[in-house]
Amino acid sequence: MIVGDTLVTICPWWDGPAGKAAVAEQLAGDAVRRGRRWLWVYHWPPLGSPTCWTGRRDYGDADLGG
Repeated sequence: MIVGDTLVTICPWWDGPAGKAAVAEQLAGDAVRRGRRWLWVYHWPPLGSPTCWTGRRDYGDADLGG
């Protein structure tokens, strides 16, 4: 979806390699058509995000950390 000069990509939850590959393909396709800004929304926060720290364990997605 394009809003002004921003491309918004909404990624589905992936569970396993096939789902992860589908999201990677979706992001690669949208990267080509992105506008000045690109926002993508994903269900789970990246590893190291304060929103997924329980005080004992980090439940972030390691594939999104960086």
